[in-house]
Amino acid sequence: MSAYRQSDLPVTETLRDLLAVPLWQEDRDRRAFLELALQGHPTIGDFEFGGKPQTVASELATRLHGRGYAPLPGGGHPVCALIREIRARREDGNREVAERIAALSRFFGCDAPARLEIAGSPYPGLMAYDWGQDPDPAQLFFGREPETRELLDLLRADNGAGFILVSGASGSGKSSLVKAGLWQVLVEPGDDSEPLPGCGSWVISAMTPTLDDDAFLSLVNSIRSHWRDGCLRPADEARRLHDNPGNFVDFLDRLLAGRPAWLLILDQMEEIFAPRRRPTGMLLSICLGEAWTSPASG
Repeated sequence: MSAYRQSDLPVTETLRDLLAVPLWQEDRDRRAFLELALQGHPTIGDFEFGGKPQTVASELATRLHGRGYAPLPGGGHPVCALIREIRARREDGNREVAERIAALSRFFGCDAPARLEIAGSPYPGLMAYDWGQDPDPAQLFFGREPETRELLDLLRADNGAGFILVSGASGSGKSSLVKAGLWQVLVEPGDDSEPLPGCGSWVISAMTPTLDDDAFLSLVNSIRSHWRDGCLRPADEARRLHDNPGNFVDFLDRLLAGRPAWLLILDQMEEIFAPRRRPTGMLLSICLGEAWTSPASG
């Protein structure tokens, strides 16, 4: 399915194609589906349920559009009702079906987020929205869904590099895109399916090299809540990595402890190559290179 801006989405065609699911193929199943999802809606009052599946789907989509997507008797949106029923019947596992559902849900507001009660201002000022630091305000981050999907596609492609660079002008929202948009989708996808296999079990952490005197200490501090191998002593682990980058593979083994992957978000990455940090930055680069080529990194 092609990507569209919300205002350009071909709604009737997308809805028609969405209905090409197994439950739509037989007249009897089609009738039961529509009578349940659109109960009481004028569109199905004299609707002909029989015929070729695509023709019937096109007729339904055209009728709904022609009536201005009039609400159901209970006030619900008819397209949202169709989407809910498709999800309830577990017919949304196909990737194309899922993409059409996502596009239509965004267009009609079917998955509007629950109202959040947050004390104070929802704007973090110059700070980024950060799911790892505070999920509540991070839930307010929105509007970068296409970019978030692009990052998911890059992670899914797994071209062997193990590295994705997000670049842009200062203040353009790079950190919020990754630390709120991507992070939230990976840990709370919003439905029963994970956007990437096993991502619910990933170790996800974010580090900023300037937060500590040493980039290795910032790295180790970023994973403190994920550590399972006894008591973590960040200063000792950081020194061990600094003294010998080869120790990073053992560090990775102990960090993962059977979990499938570690997603490290390196914010303000350019700082590790600043003149006074360059020697440590080069050593950290070697360590990360060891991780990308290690069998433990999967």
